[in-house]
Amino acid sequence: MPHNTSLEELFRHAVTFPGAGVAIAALQTALGHLEEELERNADQIALRLRAKHDKLREDIHSEDKGYDEYDLDRTINVLLPRVVRGGFVLTLWSTFEVAALDLAQYAYRESSKALDADPLSRT
Repeated sequence: MPHNTSLEELFRHAVTFPGAGVAIAALQTALGHLEEELERNADQIALRLRAKHDKLREDIHSEDKGYDEYDLDRTINVLLPRVVRGGFVLTLWSTFEVAALDLAQYAYRESSKALDADPLSRT
């Protein structure tokens, strides 16, 4: 009966060092989906505000409507992108750290030296 080897095990033996390209490629896909979701959410917020204004057409003051439009613009174009993209930047940094650690481990393994507990520390 043949030995069942996992795909991860085969990949580890077949690829010497894949580099950060694999992780970055996955992040590019995630960023594309993130931007689509950001646009979808902005459209949804704008639609809700316009529906509210249509419903309260008679009762809403023009200055209130102008303030709501300004608030909508700030939410869609400033606040929402900062919150969503800020989380992505953290993910990008984390991916960079993991890729750097993988590269350090590979270099130490190839040079047959022992790897410190944290090769990225400055102590």
